[in-house]
Amino acid sequence: AELSNLVGVFINTLAIRNYPSSDKTFLDYLQEVKEHALSAYEHQDYPFEELVEQLNLTRDTSRNALFDTMFELKTLEQQALQLEGLTLNSYPLENHTAKFDLTLDAVEQPEGILCSL
Repeated sequence: AELSNLVGVFINTLAIRNYPSSDKTFLDYLQEVKEHALSAYEHQDYPFEELVEQLNLTRDTSRNALFDTMFELKTLEQQALQLEGLTLNSYPLENHTAKFDLTLDAVEQPEGILCSL
């Protein structure tokens, strides 16, 4: 809420470890993910880069230091921005380079949540 009047990209990477297994139902696993996420939010102000540094992980430029899967929830307010003599619109950007082994994107839109895997 404090950042709502600022311009820029504010990304908060929250590393969460979950363990799916065949003995859990999907709802049990989902509940576990929820509990881990809520617990992780207690530490969301801790800088991700500092965490990686404190863990003293070996860096590999071809991989992320901590995780191979990503879930992104995007709550973008996509609206045309008008300045005197200038109109700015957003356009889809096709990116065919994978940053993670598996990424699930969820984007809030007026008609619902659009997901892509």
